[in-house]
Formats: sequence, C-alpha cells, structure tokens
Amino acid sequence: MTAQDPAVREFWDDLRKTTQARIGLGRAGTALPTREVLELAAAHAAARDAVHIPLDVQEICGAVRSVGIGEPVAVTSRATSRDEYLRRPDLGRVP
Repeated sequence: MTAQDPAVREFWDDLRKTTQARIGLGRAGTALPTREVLELAAAHAAARDAVHIPLDVQEICGAVRSVGIGEPVAVTSRATSRDEYLRRPDLGRVP
C-alpha cells in the first residue's frame, strides 16, 4: 500500500476528521511536503497574531449566556498588561 492508494487516503481522511492534529501529512523524501510546511507556518503566524488581538470578554459572556450552556465566570490576572501576562504566567488568574 502506498500513500496514493485510495484505502490509505480514506483511512487518513477519516482519522483527520476526529482530531485537529496534523496527522497523515505525507512526505517529500524525509521532510514534509512544501504545502504542509507553508500551511503550518501560516497557522503558527495566525496563532501568534491572535494572542495580541483584544478580547471582548463581555461579548463572549453574552454569547455563552445566549446559547444557554451555563453562566460564564470572568477571571483576571495579577499582570498589569497583556504583555506582562504573556511573559509572566506565574502571575496566574484571579477570580
């Protein structure tokens, strides 16, 4: 069986539906295919950018309430800024 075998592709396609993990990506020699490397780099850059986007806690709490999945609890941190929060995880969360 090879990666081009329909049974192999179907197996990985079905397994990918069960996880967000990057599995069964294929290979180009001993490395990942260029497309997969570029997609991973783009996803990583988006995640790094997302950390710095302001979070509207009130809007999220309202959305949680509106779907009836429970009462949200907002927490704060002893950090005085987002930058300090990211650099000092030891400051933790304060209810």
